[in-house]
Amino acid sequence: MILTLSHDDTDSGAHNSNCILLNLVSYARNDMDKFSDLRNFFAWQICAPSRGHLIHMGDEIAQPISWYQRFCRELPSMDWSLDNSSTLHGQIQQCVRDLNHLYIDHPQFWQYGEQDFSMIYEYGPNLIVAYHRGIHNNRRIAIIHNFSNRGYKSYNIPLSGSDLNVARIRHAIEIFNTDYPKYGGSGLFQNRQNEIVHNHSNGKLFTLSIPPLGTGVLQENLA
Repeated sequence: MILTLSHDDTDSGAHNSNCILLNLVSYARNDMDKFSDLRNFFAWQICAPSRGHLIHMGDEIAQPISWYQRFCRELPSMDWSLDNSSTLHGQIQQCVRDLNHLYIDHPQFWQYGEQDFSMIYEYGPNLIVAYHRGIHNNRRIAIIHNFSNRGYKSYNIPLSGSDLNVARIRHAIEIFNTDYPKYGGSGLFQNRQNEIVHNHSNGKLFTLSIPPLGTGVLQENLA
């Protein structure tokens, strides 16, 4: 299975000059929410279980006019004038670049494809989903997606007692967050230290900050 955005997905055709990606987040209240949701989308696409990920040219800078419309207007298909690190377009490009490096540098994402996946938590009312990817050199990856526009400064993610690796977790560090200021995020929901709480009634919990319309990636160091 390959998660992909193809020509057909990003070419909105002659009837619409907007690119599909921006149409998907057209409901957003402002550009900050729109680009937060785009970063969240790319993080989900890269981190979700599959055996490959493809996006089409222009998606990484979220150019507002589709490549097809630019071609029809005899313009270059890529609007490189948007590639500026001080703009939301340049910042989302850096986010996509770092996601690619995250994926390449951590075999947990690709070594065994979708087989290295286990659910941690899902709670529909809050639109929060968390899952594990594989283990490599006693390091396991945990991903938390928030698909709502509500952020949490402290949120508990219960860890399953049936997961034998939970007892092996020594500590967890945040290795990626779509809310980093360098990506255009607020920087208010970072996790410099992640607390693992032992609750007698619920077992072990991750207690962490979760950004609105955002994704956090943790690396669990196992004993």
